[in-house]
Amino acid sequence: MNKRLIIFLLIFVFLSFKFYSNTRRLIGNYIKIEVNDKDGRFLLFARNTKDSEWVPLIFEDYPSTSYFKFYANKVDVNFGTQGYDRVSDIKIDKNKIIYNWKNEVINIKLVYQLISSSESTYADTLIIDLIIENIDHKKLSLDYFFCIDTYLTESSREHFNIQNTSIRSEREITKLPDDFVISTYNKNINIGLNLIFSKAGNKIMPDRVYFSNWKRVEQNLGKFKVVTRRPFNLDPYSYNDSAMFIEYSSQKFNIKEQKQYRFILSTVNKVLMANRSFDSKENIKVENIYDKDINTDLDDNNKLKDNETDSKKLTDFKLHKNLSLLNLNLKDLLELLDIIDKKLISEEKLSDNDVDMVEQILAEIKKRRNIQ
Repeated sequence: MNKRLIIFLLIFVFLSFKFYSNTRRLIGNYIKIEVNDKDGRFLLFARNTKDSEWVPLIFEDYPSTSYFKFYANKVDVNFGTQGYDRVSDIKIDKNKIIYNWKNEVINIKLVYQLISSSESTYADTLIIDLIIENIDHKKLSLDYFFCIDTYLTESSREHFNIQNTSIRSEREITKLPDDFVISTYNKNINIGLNLIFSKAGNKIMPDRVYFSNWKRVEQNLGKFKVVTRRPFNLDPYSYNDSAMFIEYSSQKFNIKEQKQYRFILSTVNKVLMANRSFDSKENIKVENIYDKDINTDLDDNNKLKDNETDSKKLTDFKLHKNLSLLNLNLKDLLELLDIIDKKLISEEKLSDNDVDMVEQILAEIKKRRNIQ
């Protein structure tokens, strides 16, 4: 089998994963959220000025590696997946993105909303309301966690900070104060993300918060055992890959009972929530993005330019000496493969550089998706 055919087959396999659901967006001047129609997972971005590029506050991947995981009566409910007796829908209602999912036992709703903090004119905070209802004919015991796959500070190893204490390795907190903030802050770009916890308004507090390597927890779903001071590494899969997990255990639901949990993710470290409207003081832009509308660009910030031909995109990619595959998101990598795939189909000659690029891109995708 010649090398050209091998490359064609490899590209075909990887492009078979290129199925992106439609996306709903709420866009403020300085904060933006994108929610996937299919699974309800979200991406969150911020910027310091209206003219700045958007910076991901959590790891940017498709599907998002920040997610909710639920166990009803110790059985995985496969939240966000479709199939027999599992359905979902999504809508935008008054600047809220509402994702609703249910099976025969439980109905789970996620409500995403951008708000302004008490001292701000513009939206700077994401509120996630998680509403859970027992729709079974018997009582329900629920365990779940919310994974937030952070990204801002992994290069500096300053992963998290809580009450002036740095967290740079695996750790758990079970004795939680009534009010506290967990922050992750990149001082080089002056952008941070704060997770704000408070019992105000009889909010249900988590049973524990723990910090670990993202892949390690994903491979050991269930009651995860923390090993204090273990590094945020999982050889050979991921290096310095930290995430925060907010865990609720043995939540009891009577028949038809409903409970609400709130998560506050903010670019400021104090958000006054009591006795105030959640309406933002700015007009939040609403967008529905469909597959055919998604364009990924390669400009000076490692994005593909819309007005370039395929050949020009490949040429620009090769000429940018400072451009790194590490700085391209998964969609950009797949688009580059798609361009080379078109050259193969059209019988256009592939250069040695094209072949080398394919190998590098496939290796990068394999590493990110943990494909064996």
